[in-house]
Amino acid sequence: MFFFTELSNLLPFPIPFASRLIGSFLTSFMLMLIVGKPFIALAVRIFPANARIATPLNHQGKNGIPTMGGLLIIAVIMVGAMLWCNVRKPQVWCQLFVLAVFGLLGAIDDWYKISCARGVSVKTKFLGQLIAGLASIGLLMFYADIAPVVQLPFGMLLPIPFLFVLWALFLIVGCSNAVNITDGLDGLATQVLIPTFFVLSLLAYVARVAGESVVPAGAELGVLAALVGGALVGFLWYNAYPAQLFMGDAGALALGALLATMSLALDFVWFLPLSAVICVIETLSALVQIGSLKLRGKKIFRLAPIHHHFELGGWHEQKITTRAAIISWVLSLVALSLYRS
Repeated sequence: MFFFTELSNLLPFPIPFASRLIGSFLTSFMLMLIVGKPFIALAVRIFPANARIATPLNHQGKNGIPTMGGLLIIAVIMVGAMLWCNVRKPQVWCQLFVLAVFGLLGAIDDWYKISCARGVSVKTKFLGQLIAGLASIGLLMFYADIAPVVQLPFGMLLPIPFLFVLWALFLIVGCSNAVNITDGLDGLATQVLIPTFFVLSLLAYVARVAGESVVPAGAELGVLAALVGGALVGFLWYNAYPAQLFMGDAGALALGALLATMSLALDFVWFLPLSAVICVIETLSALVQIGSLKLRGKKIFRLAPIHHHFELGGWHEQKITTRAAIISWVLSLVALSLYRS
């Protein structure tokens, strides 16, 4: 476990933190490239996916492309964490718990879609997210030194544990669902998440430089964010159009929940909607469409989420995902520049 951090204690000089960030990124990236093809060969037989009914007709040609790539992403991150992170830090294994429990929840939903042609019911899935979210919050509060304080804009604080639990639960469940909704085109969710985790890694580096008192285990959170970024870049090798592998709910729910808990730990919550603006827009478009159909009986978009609206408008998948990635990178850097400026 934590081979490279332990190795640094035996060397006459410590491994620089920047080297740990780069090393963890490259490790997860290379692991993904190495095990990606064998996993796809296995997943084609075990996890073949069918296109959702409410998608443009061109998506029906994606039937048979394997899903549950999220299991591979989670496994690569876990292995990388054992190599590069100090798992003695409670903050690390609390974050890994979030990744694992939401990944399991998503994998169950994926398996039901494969074996029963439909996922678990919305109520059951939501209940599972609530239970997983509460368990995650409990660990973060009691073991990871995250104070039960709701941080409002302009430095205002609400030290009310009950409100913090509700706030954190909203963020975790909301982010996991937002990433899941965004994951509807080849490489879309992957390319949207990469710049956000890149920014989180830089923020953790800043916290590390400022001192561990600013963010507990800030260095380890930076390494973990770099591991996620490397795994996603490697996954994009197989997930870019035309996709050979989908992350499925196993990846989307897990990465969304991890994004929320790391943002809580790094005090990045109020900048997250800017960095992950594509996920916000995708989610709002789906909610607005549902509300309009129920209240007015009319659609606002050709098809929701909004990436399908653009598809039906003549945009190619690659154009949509590339423009979404550009927006995500630009606004992630803007969020970084505004953070505690």
